[in-house]
Amino acid sequence: MKVAIVGSGRTRVEAPFYDDGWAVEGVGTFPLPRCTVWYEVHDPVKVIGSYHAMLQSMGVVWCADPMVAVVLGAPARLMDMPAMEARFGTEFLSSSVSIAMAWSIMRGASAIGLWGVEQSLKGVYEDQRPGTLHFIHLCRELGIDVVMPDDCPLRFERGRYPNRDVVR
Repeated sequence: MKVAIVGSGRTRVEAPFYDDGWAVEGVGTFPLPRCTVWYEVHDPVKVIGSYHAMLQSMGVVWCADPMVAVVLGAPARLMDMPAMEARFGTEFLSSSVSIAMAWSIMRGASAIGLWGVEQSLKGVYEDQRPGTLHFIHLCRELGIDVVMPDDCPLRFERGRYPNRDVVR
């Protein structure tokens, strides 16, 4: 199973929306040309807002919070957070993206692609980026292909000291 996790960043337009070999799963902002799975791990109050009807139209909405599942109703399914936390710990489950990656690993993904996932703004994604980088590394350790656009900022990380200018 190849899972394309699509966020709201600029590279989202490059996602494999028209390639049936990829399951397209969204985080961030609607709409996407093709997406049957959505991750909604935010506060239930935020979910009730402007995109509540769109979430209800999705094939499946994976939720971390039982209250979100109640708010959404039929398309909502709970992720097994206790099992994910037991396997991966809690310190790197720091964003919708890292949670989606962990859940994709748990579901047996052979490849995980990240489009529209840059996490490059200081302050906004500062706490989220390490979790995503951790799961990118973990995927590689587990033999799961990681696919990203060539210019994705997640590719450009500082290497080990003192040789810090390393590109993956």
